Amino acid sequence: MHLFAFPGPGETFSPRLRSVLLHSSPVMHVHWNPVRQGRLALSCGGQAMYLWSEEWIGESGAEEEMAECVGIPASAFNPHHHSSSVGAQAPLVSNLFREI
Repeated sequence: MHLFAFPGPGETFSPRLRSVLLHSSPVMHVHWNPVRQGRLALSCGGQAMYLWSEEWIGESGAEEEMAECVGIPASAFNPHHHSSSVGAQAPLVSNLFREI
């Protein structure tokens, strides 16, 4: 997945590549946070969620981009929908349990 930055209104149109997220499986679902637009949640249909944020504060105190994988400890977890919690502070995931 390629994430680009686009200029605002009135600025010269010159998009730039911000981040590249590489996954071993196809990305199935993506959700931007509607309130905090610098946050993205995505899944590849397995037992994990992947989060990207431009709101990370690095050790130097400067704002940085970061991505992380959050494992979901459920043997039959298969996320199929992302949304945001009330106040958009955290991603919500609904799942589809497969029959065993």
